[in-house]
Formats: sequence, C-alpha cells, structure tokens
Amino acid sequence: MFFVVGRLWAKGRCGVDSIGFILPSCFGAWFFSAMAEWSWARHNVSMYQIHCAWPPELFMFVGCGLFAFAFVVIAHVYHGYKDGILFGRLIEFALSVCVFALPIASSPFFHFHHWFAAWLLGMHINQKYWWSYVVMALCFGVYINGIAGYGRDSMLGCKSAYYNSQQQQCGHLAGDVDNTQFCFFEELPTGHNNVSLAPDAGIVEGNGTAASNETSTVPENNMFMGFGEAVPLDWRNCSATGGH
Repeated sequence: MFFVVGRLWAKGRCGVDSIGFILPSCFGAWFFSAMAEWSWARHNVSMYQIHCAWPPELFMFVGCGLFAFAFVVIAHVYHGYKDGILFGRLIEFALSVCVFALPIASSPFFHFHHWFAAWLLGMHINQKYWWSYVVMALCFGVYINGIAGYGRDSMLGCKSAYYNSQQQQCGHLAGDVDNTQFCFFEELPTGHNNVSLAPDAGIVEGNGTAASNETSTVPENNMFMGFGEAVPLDWRNCSATGGH
C-alpha cells in the first residue's frame, strides 16, 4: 500500500533505499521504542485510556504532535490544490477510511494502534515534495516499529481475542495479569481474569463454572472452556469492573 498508494513508483521519486527515506524511517522506528522509557507515555489510544488514564504530560506531547501534523495537512492541501490533484487525493483518503476504519471505529473495543495510524496516514502523505517524502518515511518507520513489536494487532483488541478464542476452541483465555488496563471477561471460573493450566484440574462447563471440583484452572488436554462475553471498559465514568 505504501508503494502503490504512496506513489513510490512514480517517475522522479527517490526509492526506499535512498538515504532520504532510510534516515527518517529509522528515526520513526527508534522513537516509538524510546518512548517506552517515559513512564507518562506508557498508554494507548482508546477512549478509556484518554479519558481515564492519560497524564497531563501525554496530553501536552500529543497536542504538540497534532499541531505539527496540522501544518503537514495544510501544506498538503495547499500544494494539492495548486497542483490540481487535491480532489483525487481526498477521494483516495476517504475511501481508505471508509473501508479500513469506519466499520470498526464505533466499537467500544476500538484501539487505534500506532502501526495502523502510521499505515493509514503515511501512504496518503505522498506528494512530490521532499518534506512530504520525509514525513511518509517517518510514518513508514513508525509502522515498522508497530508490526515488529506486536504484529498487525487487531483494532478490536479484547473483542478480537474473545472471538478468536471461541472460534478456535481455545482451552483458556487469560486476561491481563494485574487486571489494570486490558481485557476483562465475564464468568471465568476464578471470578477474575487469570486462568492457568494444571493437570489435575476439573472440566469446566459451558457456563464457566467448575464441574468436578472447585478449581480455578483448565484441563491439561486444553479442553474448551466456556466464558462470557468480553466486557468493554466504560470510559464515560472510568468505573469498569476488573479491567482498569
């Protein structure tokens, strides 16, 4: 998508093997890993995290980033209009958003991963000017950072984990170890989010309760365990049970 929609194939464009592309890409990949050293930056982009967990420092950092990004958008709109390509590029961007983002954006489980943001925006920052090329390369580096660290993780987070576990008849579905920010599932046999494996465990019935003994583990043979739906975090009042 970066190559096709990003028009890296166009005549006169520098290739991805040029120093002007490699350096911004490396910086983008390094920077997002370096951010993990800042305790105030260890948060994700979701309604719950923004409303309930983001510290003031992160709001200031994101505000500065959005301010800089606004200049990039304005520059692209100006030069796109000047070069007579603005309408076509807006159509391309709108179609990408409608196909890849809108179908899932309304879900309470929606998590705007940085790999997805860099992929979606980066391929549309594709004008012929050097500054546009540098920003695209920066986005490409952020995208590489995301998929190298986590893979193309689902935008639906816990909901996707629940669906995949059900469909593939998984033997257990463990939530976040300390129940602080990720998944919470109803009716787990332990009464909380952590499930372990043990050879002497009793078989768990479909309602999530232990059948033969009152144990909090799952059989060694990885038999399918029933559990309730994934529970979205309530960002409106920051009162999600067991998952905040």
